[in-house]
Amino acid sequence: MSPLIDPNLFSIDTDFNFVCKDSEAREFVENLWKEYREFSDKDFAQKISAKFHNHFWEMYLTCTLKYLGKNVLPKTREEGPDIEIENAGSRIWVEAVVASPGEGSNRVPAPKADQQWFRIPEEQIVMRYTTVVDAKFQKYSFYREKQIISESHPYVIAVNGNKVPLSWESSDEIPFIVQAVLPFGLPTVNVNWENPNQSSFEYAHRPEIFKVSGSSIQTNIFQRKEYEGISGIIFSKASVYEFRTQLGEDYIFIHNPLALNKLPDGWLGTGWEYKVGDKFLLRRRL
Repeated sequence: MSPLIDPNLFSIDTDFNFVCKDSEAREFVENLWKEYREFSDKDFAQKISAKFHNHFWEMYLTCTLKYLGKNVLPKTREEGPDIEIENAGSRIWVEAVVASPGEGSNRVPAPKADQQWFRIPEEQIVMRYTTVVDAKFQKYSFYREKQIISESHPYVIAVNGNKVPLSWESSDEIPFIVQAVLPFGLPTVNVNWENPNQSSFEYAHRPEIFKVSGSSIQTNIFQRKEYEGISGIIFSKASVYEFRTQLGEDYIFIHNPLALNKLPDGWLGTGWEYKVGDKFLLRRRL
């Protein structure tokens, strides 16, 4: 089998050039390619040098799902979601997407090289994730109209956030991707100065975020029935620079409480899992 990466190929893509120069990263990518080739589009090898990370994410995601025991099927058509999984005689569809920094006044700014202090633009980051989730839901509607996806098939959107600057977060916080589909805002501390023990910590209710133009982006997608076609969201910041970690180690899976086709608890089998309980947001490590 011919290799996926040609180190002598010229490209303006920095990620592709990194793989060309780093032998360990290139070996990692080639090993993924061996597993992924039969599931790829026919022109995958020709396109990867121009937009490496987007294609890497689809390949990495597919290999991770296979590693986790999912019965991924080879592609039989050019049109349709990126990944088709056989599931007890039915199908689960997964659509991969990479979140971008955005454009213009709503772009998530990257810190300058000599900048020591900078603000984390939380709302702009959340907006980037909400935007790509909504865009892929529109694709779901298209696939349903074309009868590529059945009404009874779960549909999962897999978002990669590696290219969004400053999207760091600790395991003690509600992840930005969760805030993108459920109306959690910034953390708020209510201080009782007379009795500090009665002080409280909570997250503000934020069903929408406003762009600089004044128009709004809804961040309560998983509380709205029109989005019931989304069964859940996979999130990761995986990139070719973190090739020494276990496949899927950083994955987050968020259940849509209103999903038309719900996936069982623990379906993904790795990372963190989030779901809405009776009164609380629940999470657990798989």
